[in-house]
Amino acid sequence: MVISSNPCASMPQSAFEDVLNADSGAIGILRAFDKSNAIIAFDLNTNILAANENFLATMGYDWDEVKGKQHRIFAHDDLNEAKYRQFWDDLRNGKFCSGEFRRRRKDGKDVWIAASYNPVLGKDGSVTRIVKIATDITERKIALDQVVNGLAELAEGNVKVRLDNN
Repeated sequence: MVISSNPCASMPQSAFEDVLNADSGAIGILRAFDKSNAIIAFDLNTNILAANENFLATMGYDWDEVKGKQHRIFAHDDLNEAKYRQFWDDLRNGKFCSGEFRRRRKDGKDVWIAASYNPVLGKDGSVTRIVKIATDITERKIALDQVVNGLAELAEGNVKVRLDNN
């Protein structure tokens, strides 16, 4: 007997669709995600269509400041243009992308997010928009960097190294 590390791996798609359609359906599931995640939607030209309060707070913007703007307002100036174009081409072609991303807040400070960019398909199967669901991991990323830097200092023989508690 094989035991999957993913408890949903063998769940039939129809069973998952039953969950989506139960009670308040997909709207209820979206509302559940909305409570604890930063969510933003883009059209296929990277223009912002919608953003929830968690996203706006994470990035330091008001809705009127981002509505209709391009995703690029969150990207750093050192962005690799070729990779950025390929990233959006892949999304337009239906490929999702997930990982940790460094982004720029309105005030110019770095924010690290764990996010998934998800192409949304229309009834005909074509991609109609992209929805990103993210979590702010900035504090965790900073703490991890401090540990890594501290260990590097210790490896160099600096036994007086300290980690910042901020």
